[in-house]
Amino acid sequence: MRADEAIRKFHDACRACFMATCDGDRPRVRPMSPLAVEGHVVWMATWAASDKMAQLAANPRVELCYMDADHNHLRLRGRAEVCDDPAARRRMWDAYPLMHDYFQGPDDPQYVLLRFTTEEAMRMASMSRRYEPLEV
Repeated sequence: MRADEAIRKFHDACRACFMATCDGDRPRVRPMSPLAVEGHVVWMATWAASDKMAQLAANPRVELCYMDADHNHLRLRGRAEVCDDPAARRRMWDAYPLMHDYFQGPDDPQYVLLRFTTEEAMRMASMSRRYEPLEV
């Protein structure tokens, strides 16, 4: 299985993933609700005032981890960067009404669109006990 196929499969099966960032020498993990997947890119939104924004500014390398209902895992390593493109912000805003509960609109300064680009991917079937690298 290729990474883009696995990312799509897990995105469709899972309501959330977990994002790990670095805060100095300490890991920080939190649940995220991915908005969309486009090939190897995972789109997410966050608050401008969230702690993760300072962590990403210091080190944009993150890991995303999904686990489906059958306990299969997908781990993605890559970079999370702020996307300031007005068309992309509007596209995600229009496509995901859940964001309307959190932000005032696509121009809300608290609305930050994150573009995560996969650099490495690995998958583990629930009983295999080892990760298999996926072609990115």
